[in-house]
Order: sequence, then structure tokens, then C-alpha cells
Amino acid sequence: QLLLSAGISAARIFVFADPGQFPTYKEALEPLGLQVVKGRKGICNQRNAIMEHFKPGDRIVEMDDDISCLLTTTGALRSDRSARTVPVPEENLEF
Repeated sequence: QLLLSAGISAARIFVFADPGQFPTYKEALEPLGLQVVKGRKGICNQRNAIMEHFKPGDRIVEMDDDISCLLTTTGALRSDRSARTVPVPEENLEF
């Protein structure tokens, strides 16, 4: 929901599901317009499936399905003690 609520087109969102969970993800997400792809079992194999699915040079962002927000810091340097963590505004998710 994070990406959809930020206005990112469902057609641009691909969900790679573990083969054992694929039917569940497909049933839940395809009605929202998301593209559900049968991935591979295991995190390394899944990452490889994602990389192989897209063409070289395609820009992709990989994230887990349980992310509810993205955070950033107000400081430019790690040593900036006044820096605080703030949510990334949803309008900044689109490029």
C-alpha cells in the first residue's frame, strides 16, 4: 500500500512471490493492478529472479512486503547530533 498511496502506478509495481505463496499473493494483489511474478524460494534465489526478470539498465527498487514507511535523516553527516529521523514525504517516492 505504501507505493500505491504515494501515487505510483500499479502497473509499475512488481511483486515477486515465493512459489509456495504465489497463489495467495496473486489473489490478493492482482485485483489492485499489481503484477505478481512467481519468484524463487530463498532470499538469494529471489533476488536473482528479480535481477533476471528486468533488462540490464532498468531502474529497480527492491523492498520487502512489510514496509509501512520510508525514513530519512535531517542531517547530512553521520556525526550531526541534531539530526532526526523523519518520514520521506510520499510525493518524493515518484521519479
